[in-house]
Amino acid sequence: LIRIGLLPLLSIFGVEDGVELKIKKRGALPGGGGEVQFLAPVVKSLKTINFVNAGRVKRIRGIAHAVRVSPQFSNRMVDASRSILNRFIPDIYIHSDVYKGDDSGKSPGYALSLLAETTEGALFYSEAVSVPRKEGSKQEEEKRRKKDRIFGEDREDEGPVPVTPEDVALRASRELLLEVQRGGCVDRKHQWIALLYMVLGSEDVGKIRMGPLTVRSIQFLRDLKETFGTSFKIVPAEENGDGELLLSCYGTGYTNISLVKTFSYASLVLLLTPIFKLITILIRPYFSPLRELRGPPGGSWITGHINDLNRSEKDRAECHLNWVKEYGHVYVYKSLLNGDRLTTTDPKALNHILANYMNYYKPVQLRLTVGQLIGEGLIFAEGAAHKRQRRVMNPSFSLGHIREMTELFFVKALEMRDALSANIEAGSSSTVNIIPFISRCTLDIIGLAGFNTDFNTVKNTNWERSEKQPETAAAKSGNQPEEATSDLADAFAKSFRTDQGYAMMQILLAWIPPLRSVLFLFDSTTRAAEDAQATMRRIGRRLVEERKRELGFLPQQTADERREDQDVNATRQGTGKDLLSLMIKANMSPDVSPEQRMTDAEVMHQIPTFMVAGHETTATGLVWALYSISLHPDVQSRLRTELYTLSSLTPTMDELNELSYFDAV
Repeated sequence: LIRIGLLPLLSIFGVEDGVELKIKKRGALPGGGGEVQFLAPVVKSLKTINFVNAGRVKRIRGIAHAVRVSPQFSNRMVDASRSILNRFIPDIYIHSDVYKGDDSGKSPGYALSLLAETTEGALFYSEAVSVPRKEGSKQEEEKRRKKDRIFGEDREDEGPVPVTPEDVALRASRELLLEVQRGGCVDRKHQWIALLYMVLGSEDVGKIRMGPLTVRSIQFLRDLKETFGTSFKIVPAEENGDGELLLSCYGTGYTNISLVKTFSYASLVLLLTPIFKLITILIRPYFSPLRELRGPPGGSWITGHINDLNRSEKDRAECHLNWVKEYGHVYVYKSLLNGDRLTTTDPKALNHILANYMNYYKPVQLRLTVGQLIGEGLIFAEGAAHKRQRRVMNPSFSLGHIREMTELFFVKALEMRDALSANIEAGSSSTVNIIPFISRCTLDIIGLAGFNTDFNTVKNTNWERSEKQPETAAAKSGNQPEEATSDLADAFAKSFRTDQGYAMMQILLAWIPPLRSVLFLFDSTTRAAEDAQATMRRIGRRLVEERKRELGFLPQQTADERREDQDVNATRQGTGKDLLSLMIKANMSPDVSPEQRMTDAEVMHQIPTFMVAGHETTATGLVWALYSISLHPDVQSRLRTELYTLSSLTPTMDELNELSYFDAV
């Protein structure tokens, strides 16, 4: 790919002399073992190109290499390829390259690389590599096709993974013909390098003709705009064309200057950057689009109003409540480094922001904090990644699945009732703080509904561990079932402690990335969060693996592995209807293309995401609902009377829907 396809393309941008790739050893899948030596000159700048005429194909060159197999394999690939390509052009030369002994890699294999060159210097490249058939070859084929789609190549119509030399030659030849048919001056594999060199070229307008852009090229254009600030003008090459495009941009004039000048410029940048940042901080409030909105006065240039919010959890809530009363449902207060932070309680505004999540990205600093707390799940993801994860997860939250979980909601509600009764009987006070009971109840519910694991925190009134109390050795090793499942709940509770306030160390780590590798050593809160994340990852990984085994997506465990994972399995019932199992089924469905599926790591990160979505949010809503009902005894009495009409303590969803007053409340 590099020697035949990429290096000839460099000459178009003025990189010609001194570029060489020597193959010391030729490797093959799966063992590899190849060795190359790459030589490149120091190029001061890249030239601007105006490459809009592809011309006609004048010759085809190629290499058929064979590693640790019979030399006849390369000859068979040459003959099979020529039998196809000779129908279109006579000037074809394919070199046979055979590697044996010390010059070969660790695995046998063979491949064919082809390069078509036009009269105007346009280049079209194709390649096919053998993949020996073996047990699990369908998985190997899916991996290969996933890789093809990343490069923008849809090979669904080209049959199975090539096995024989003739299969390899057939695929490479057909792919080359398809590349020529798509048009343009470069093939699809090398669109990205041509676009990059156009951006790095001299300060002039460059233009190139390309075939239909791949998904990778489109994303690369976005990356170029974000990195260099350069946008491409894209227009159809012909009014009635077949998909060819003309892409043009203004080069950045990137120059490879001398080492001395590099150090001089770097020193100047290091000196001016903090000055520029300081000036930006000073003048930002006078140009902010939020400057006309009302908000609390004052605030430190360094910490803003964070000190006012950081005294205690109660002070933070009262502070925001007082601001809402004084300035209305939309106000602005000062954040770190004199930045404006917009706050709104307007339901319509909140609905607009949440409904248009593709337009309202979370700040980088907030994403860092979210990632530390719950990993890179749905709440962390943005843009296309968020859309992909949400598409896979949506079927798990269908109304039918939620209705099936109604019974376990009541089971845990009854456990909470019994725990409250025991607390009232044992206590001397007539007042009971219901918040921790509801919090533990919702945590147990999301454990069962989310991944079929009972934390059993409602019955365990001593569940909340002291922050300073370390995990036991048995819990760390995963040998005690009850402790292992509570470890997941403990880790989640430690990550979401609400009494920490806005720690200045956390703010510095979020806003100043270079400090993260240094201050991390001195920040106990960050270390505790990382320890909690490690626990959630450890248990979450086992939960995902176990679900995949139950659903048939992984081989069954050995006896030793089952003993090792008994901590995860001990408190499970194996219904297969929990959200994690449903999500894995949807993710592995044949209706979901491989590139749209979530990785195991992304699936694992959804576990704390489930806990966030179904734990404190639900508990907070229930607490406010009960508080509201307590203020209206008549409503409470009428509601209780209607609920007494139910014939069971665990009614179905249909029975609940028939309670009109309950539904109204």
